[in-house]
Amino acid sequence: MRIRTRIIGITATLVLSGAAMTATASAAPVRGGSDPHQVCSVYTNGTLDECLNNWNHAYGYVESYAPGAANNNFIVEGVDRCGNGDYTTSGCPVSGVPAGLFIYQIAYGDEQSDCIANLGGNSPYAADGLCNGSNGYGGSYGTLEIAYHGSCPAGTNIAINVYWTGKNGGWSHAVGIWWQQGNGDLVFLNWGGGIPCLGYYSY
Repeated sequence: MRIRTRIIGITATLVLSGAAMTATASAAPVRGGSDPHQVCSVYTNGTLDECLNNWNHAYGYVESYAPGAANNNFIVEGVDRCGNGDYTTSGCPVSGVPAGLFIYQIAYGDEQSDCIANLGGNSPYAADGLCNGSNGYGGSYGTLEIAYHGSCPAGTNIAINVYWTGKNGGWSHAVGIWWQQGNGDLVFLNWGGGIPCLGYYSY
């Protein structure tokens, strides 16, 4: 089993606050390197809304902030939880899930082992947690996501949370990452309706 970085974003050039930012799917990012990446919600026309932000670890949980802001740096890493090369098999890693969907975790770009997980073990808020190891296990509760395209714009996906979907009864009751619009809003891992489409962008 292995963990590797994979890009789930789209290729486009966006103009934000008068500065050009390129969203790219051409090169794999290196955690802690000079090429930061961010995970952002995306409007139906493909432009960025808001992004995950760790607020310099000041509060212990993840909030939203405008694209290109400091502390937006996150890495998307594929996780081979089901022995299928970072992809689901029928019923793995959550009951009822179809085969062939990308399984991943979202790691902090400035850390070596921290990923987005549940706050305080069983809270639905996104916070610091341990990433999964090379065998696809060992991470904190809430670290695993499944990319589900649904009706999202090309190259973006809904992030279905494995832990909370399992607690909610399986794939037919899938829940995932959500936050309200506005800087500083808390990020939920167990939202059941209107889950936003997410993209992965360099900045």
